Amino acid sequence: DTLSGVIAYGEGATRYIASLQGNNFLHKQGVAVGQISDGIFANPGVAGLNGDIELTEVWGGTVAFEHYWTPSLRTSWVFGYMNVSYNDNAKALIAANNCAGAARGGTSITGATVTNCNPDWSAWRLASRTMWNPVANLDVGLEIAYSKIDTAYAGFATVANANQGLQAGTYAIEDQGAWTATLRVQRSFWP
Repeated sequence: DTLSGVIAYGEGATRYIASLQGNNFLHKQGVAVGQISDGIFANPGVAGLNGDIELTEVWGGTVAFEHYWTPSLRTSWVFGYMNVSYNDNAKALIAANNCAGAARGGTSITGATVTNCNPDWSAWRLASRTMWNPVANLDVGLEIAYSKIDTAYAGFATVANANQGLQAGTYAIEDQGAWTATLRVQRSFWP
C-alpha cells in the first residue's frame, strides 16, 4: 500500500499550484465560474490605486492512497482541493471593471447580473480508480470521480451566442458539480 500527498501555496504564481485555464467553467443547470490569474492591476489612479500588481493567492493539496488487493489488482482513492483568493484591492479592481466582465472571464457570457461580486472560488475532486493487470503490460481500469467548483459569484448571466456547450439564454451563476467515469484498456509494448 502507498500513501502520498502534497500541499502547495503560491502568490502571483498560480500555474505552479494548478495547471488550469485562465477561466474554469462548469455547466449543468446553471454555470459555475472560477477566474484564475497571477495578478490584477490597473493604471495608476484607477479606482484610487497606484497601479501595483495585486497578486492572486492560491493554495491546494492532494492526498492519495493506493491498496493492492492482489499483485495484479489495486484500488486508489484521491482527494484534491484548491482555493483561489483575491485581496481587497484586487476585488475592488474587478468590481470597478464591471463585475459582469469578471464573472464572464473571457467566455461569451454577457449581460451578467452579478449579485455577489466576490471572485474568490475553490474546487475539489474525489476520485477512485481500480486497475487490473491480467497479464504483463496490459492495464484494465475504471475511474469514477466527482468534481465541484464552488463559485463565490452569484446571480444570472445571459449567453448571447452558443459557446462552450451553452445555448443562447439566461443561466444562474451557482456552484456546480459533475460525475465522470473513465474506462481504460492499455496495452504497452516494451521488453
